[in-house]
Amino acid sequence: MSDDRFVMQALVVRLVLAVLAVVVYSDWAHALPAKSDTHGDSQGGQQMPLQEFPAEFEDPNILGENKEPPRATFLPFADVDGVAEDDWRASPFFN
Repeated sequence: MSDDRFVMQALVVRLVLAVLAVVVYSDWAHALPAKSDTHGDSQGGQQMPLQEFPAEFEDPNILGENKEPPRATFLPFADVDGVAEDDWRASPFFN
């Protein structure tokens, strides 16, 4: 008796999932963009909506936007005596 009940429950779950999939797909199909707003392969593959990109994305002369200027996290000294004095402005590598 418990095997029959298990099979019946499994069938009910599959039926509910199938009905849910149909409802979700029908709502999703109405939200798809028109054919003219999409591009994709000619074989009927996945259609992707066209996107407008800012001009900065296409300009190779722009290397970065909203970036901080580079800075040194360390400063080399010419010799050990310069390190001992701890005067980084006196280093020949400081500009």
